[in-house]
Amino acid sequence: MTMARSTPKRKVEEEHRATYDKRPRTTTPFISGSRISALGTQDDPFEIESSPEPEDPEQNTKLPRSMLPVKEWGLPVDLSGGRPYYAIVGHVPGIYTGNWKDIEGTQLKGYKGNRTKKFKTVDDAWEFLEEHRHLVEQALNRESGRAYLASIGKAPSARPQPRPSADIAHHPSLLPSSTYTQFQPYSEQSATPESDDESLTPKIAFQRPNSSLNGLQPRTNNNITAASEVTLDPEQQRVVNLIMAGHNVFYTGPAGCGKSAILRVFKKRLEEQKKIIFVTAPTNIAALAIGGQTTYSYAGWHMEIGKEPLPSLKRRVMRGRQKELFRNTDVLVIDEISMVESNFFGRLSEVMKSARENEKAFGGAQIIVTGDFCQLAPVKPFKYCFTCGAENEPNEPRNPTEYVCGKCRHVFYDVDKWAFRGQAWKECNFINVNLMRIHRQDDPFFRCILNRIRLDGIIQPEHKEILLNHESETEGAIEIATHKTLVAKQNKKKIDELPGTAIEYRCKDFFLWKDDHREDKSLEKYLQRGSRGQLYHLKDHRYEAELELKQDMRVVLLNNLAPGLGLVNGSQGSIIGFELYDLEKLPKKDVPLTGPHARYCEEEIKRFGERNEFRPWPVVRFDNGLTETIYADCSATERGVSEPFSLLSRTQIPLMAGYSVTIHKAQGMTLDKVKVDLAKSFETEQPYVALSRAKSLHGLTVLSLPDYGFGGRNREVKEFLDSFPKYSD
Repeated sequence: MTMARSTPKRKVEEEHRATYDKRPRTTTPFISGSRISALGTQDDPFEIESSPEPEDPEQNTKLPRSMLPVKEWGLPVDLSGGRPYYAIVGHVPGIYTGNWKDIEGTQLKGYKGNRTKKFKTVDDAWEFLEEHRHLVEQALNRESGRAYLASIGKAPSARPQPRPSADIAHHPSLLPSSTYTQFQPYSEQSATPESDDESLTPKIAFQRPNSSLNGLQPRTNNNITAASEVTLDPEQQRVVNLIMAGHNVFYTGPAGCGKSAILRVFKKRLEEQKKIIFVTAPTNIAALAIGGQTTYSYAGWHMEIGKEPLPSLKRRVMRGRQKELFRNTDVLVIDEISMVESNFFGRLSEVMKSARENEKAFGGAQIIVTGDFCQLAPVKPFKYCFTCGAENEPNEPRNPTEYVCGKCRHVFYDVDKWAFRGQAWKECNFINVNLMRIHRQDDPFFRCILNRIRLDGIIQPEHKEILLNHESETEGAIEIATHKTLVAKQNKKKIDELPGTAIEYRCKDFFLWKDDHREDKSLEKYLQRGSRGQLYHLKDHRYEAELELKQDMRVVLLNNLAPGLGLVNGSQGSIIGFELYDLEKLPKKDVPLTGPHARYCEEEIKRFGERNEFRPWPVVRFDNGLTETIYADCSATERGVSEPFSLLSRTQIPLMAGYSVTIHKAQGMTLDKVKVDLAKSFETEQPYVALSRAKSLHGLTVLSLPDYGFGGRNREVKEFLDSFPKYSD
């Protein structure tokens, strides 16, 4: 029986800046400006990060205020009165001593939203101001603050002006192509704003042609196309109807059949019904691509949770906040189900039963799973025993067929590693839907080849001949390779061959920790930063942490910018110029940003500009003929048990080097033209995943295929898919 509860409404008009002070902040270390190579590579989620490069302390003096600690902002510090020390966020933020009444009257009176606290040490006072840095910055930018400073004869701290970096202005290779008005670096005088309202919108000579998009396509803040843009075919609509009717549903199908489009539509409709829905996937890459979180993160588990006995897991969830999350879950979505091990799937169901005090699968929550069992399988399954958590012993060091628990001697068979082989799957009583219509490939012959590879796991000799020797047009196409080392080498080589100097863009990572979730200490992990300052939990994000772009560089779009015009994840093109920073042209709430976190994303995009010293935006001519300026995009995902949710985000220009990409990172892409090198394939599923990115044989060049067979598709997977009822229009 479903438990009744009230669901708080989402705050659509939430003010971003006003919430920054509600979480502790740590000073982000300055990131070295040294050149980064090998763009577009696939990060290994288990790889140990390399040591940071030596940093030049002299470069700090050139940084905008947003990249410096508050202590270096030039705030007034008056220590003449001795302790206590008052940290003030008011008319003139700073540290003051002396008569409290005087301080209150001059600094706090009449200032709405002031903050203050007294401390025994100056260091503690600075820490307080650092925690409230965005309120401090807001105070410095207020008209009242500037007027107040002028009235007492103090010059306000100068806000960094959005002018191009000197290295950009003086390198001809970074100038726009001849189709643009000539770039003219402006002088200090020409860059000076005429009024305070224009402090971030200098008048510049550079003008770009009319946008190909012309504002017609809304841009969502989580990089998933708005559901209102998606038109479903009858078999896709049937899946949505089943989900909206409350059924547990598993829907699958070949690459390009629209599984992600279905997810976008039913997620939006469930949210409109005020349902609490959690979207998950087994890996960071897959989870971030759908605006969700990993299955481990949702469960509140670490990677070695398999060591803990199941009874202990059940007891622990009854004592922690995870119980509240599980009880609040109306709908749980698991994407890329092929990579979810059956033991993990079953354990999560058992723990949710305990938390929700309901013996139905997953405690009675509605379960939606999707993915393709013909693609990537669980990695290193059955490491630990399902019940006792003891380490299992494989019968062979390589390609084991069974695993034996070292404690209770229970045997687990490799053929049972997929989620559909476990008891929990049977208890879910899924309605299974196998989507048959492929939207990515129009060529029926190419679809036939791909379908045989998908279902058989091998490439027939006659199909090999066609794939290797057909006519194609793939000049300038991206290459899909099996190993990230190959990808890194290819990208670096191609980028280095281009003349001129690259423009570097560093991502803006942020975790907005809401007051409502402060007692949930499991969220503290999202504050952890890597050696170069990026948030550790975003290290597998599809957006690059550090991105280099050059004139004439081939690039790939990483978000669905305008699906109606063909600008989607995987669209390829070339950089033909750079457009100078203009605050008025940035994506804003409603136009074109949409969604519940649009205001947050608008502010983060501004912060990205400040962090990168107002560097110009790349202008890309896509291979379909459209030309568009590519602004930064904020990819925000929700964290926490209940609304208003905390937000984890990365803001970066949604482009990657367009020369080479790994198979894993290519998942989800639709490529008009692509080259594929499969000589070093090491998994049965890799050839299909790589080849199915192409839209046609004409846009596909196969450089090599595996010179050995994988032994065909697993019999259990084939039998499972063959058992599905066939649906037709």
